[in-house]
Amino acid sequence: MTKLIFASLLISFSAIKADVSTDVTETIGYTPNLDVIDHSKAGLDQLDISGIIDEPGNDWTEAIDIYINGRNRATKSFQGMARKDWAAAGVEDLSIYEAYAALLNYPGDAEPFLDSYNLDALNCNGTFEGHSRRLCDISIKKNLLCTGLQYAHYEGVKAVQNNNEKNWDEMFAFWNGVYDDSVDSRVNKGGPGSVQSSRDKDFGTNFKQESITALLAGQEAFGKEANGEISEAELKEKLQAAFDKFNRANLATFAQATIKYSANYAKEGLSSEYVDNTWGEGYTYFRCGAGLMDPAIAVYINSVFDPRDKKGADVTPLEVHCNILRRMLAEKDIGYNLKVSDLNVEEYFPNVKNDCGIDSLGDTKTTEEKNDDGFMQNALFQELYDLIPGVEQEWLVLLIFGGAAVVALLIIVCLLRCLCCKRKADEDSGTSGLPEYTKESIPSEQAPTDHSPASTTSDVENKELNNDSLPSYERGVQSNEPDTDGYLSESSRNSISV
Repeated sequence: MTKLIFASLLISFSAIKADVSTDVTETIGYTPNLDVIDHSKAGLDQLDISGIIDEPGNDWTEAIDIYINGRNRATKSFQGMARKDWAAAGVEDLSIYEAYAALLNYPGDAEPFLDSYNLDALNCNGTFEGHSRRLCDISIKKNLLCTGLQYAHYEGVKAVQNNNEKNWDEMFAFWNGVYDDSVDSRVNKGGPGSVQSSRDKDFGTNFKQESITALLAGQEAFGKEANGEISEAELKEKLQAAFDKFNRANLATFAQATIKYSANYAKEGLSSEYVDNTWGEGYTYFRCGAGLMDPAIAVYINSVFDPRDKKGADVTPLEVHCNILRRMLAEKDIGYNLKVSDLNVEEYFPNVKNDCGIDSLGDTKTTEEKNDDGFMQNALFQELYDLIPGVEQEWLVLLIFGGAAVVALLIIVCLLRCLCCKRKADEDSGTSGLPEYTKESIPSEQAPTDHSPASTTSDVENKELNNDSLPSYERGVQSNEPDTDGYLSESSRNSISV
């Protein structure tokens, strides 16, 4: 009952809050406070390079020139982004970059993993030597999205490190692409955020909105710090929490892409061109989120899914797809507390359990537990959660309902006390018509009358002394007609005074 009441309050409160559109293909719902239009133009370079690649008889030299020198953004090219040295730029927390580099730096290649992969795919040589043009084409197009996401990570880490709102808005710009249609009509395209829109449609999820919600949480934290509502230390904690949620949402999208394309490239009767296109797309999308994954899962997927060292290898339908799923299930946490059950795999692959011989995708929660999860995703609950940094959501739920239980217990105790008081009052009501002195002491047995003639002086004195303890009307002549309250009225007492 308490939970129901609290949930109702949350819903009521949420109803008066401004609504953020969930139509992520039309409205983003985030507007940078600072000017990051130039940064958002990086997405236009990705779109231009992809457009050139898709044209029949394309001019590869033009695509390579845009990659190296840039076209739409004057200050930095995609190659400059791919070769960014985080340590040299003063980044203190290198954990995200190092996780990607440890996995994706190709053996014997000392070049930065993003730039190396981009150039090899553009030129269709190096690690792509001997592979089809189709595999190279799709790989460069998708790895530019990975490059944008990696640069968004860089800006996010700097925003948290320095409590810098400009970096936070730049993170949005690299993730989203152009957000102002006065700059270019290709709004919300060319960045990794566009991939989230597509995968959400495939799997019936809402991870792009989760990314936006995380960005908004960071923006709100900056506003609170500017108004003196929170300290700089509290701002940093809120930014880190929002950044972690942003990364979790993006990891989910690229985990979904990995699962989708690992199944679609390995089917019977497909043309080699289709296989290469789908295989290259799936593996490159995996690379986008690989550094956010649990290392054991990422290392395994990289070994079985990378097409560059499998030229001419036999492809067994669903083998890699099912093994990837099994590995994710075995490790339970894909990364950032993301689980296979969160990805809604059966929406896209309704027969996946039968196809892969899997009993469960990890969603063993009861209906009540699922309702609890929905409760914890409520906007107001998230605000309460953000107010208590360092406390896990489960503990916050415990505090909320534990506190409600204590209040309920206190109410019950008060009710019981009231009932006890009423019972005692009822028991006392049997003497309510007697004079007050008889209520204090009602003899259980009438004392026998002493008829002996002997009566000592001390007895008389005692009686006179004890006369003071009697009610005032007994000290004089007692009236045979007491008033309605059991006592003589003031006028009656005066009339019999001696």
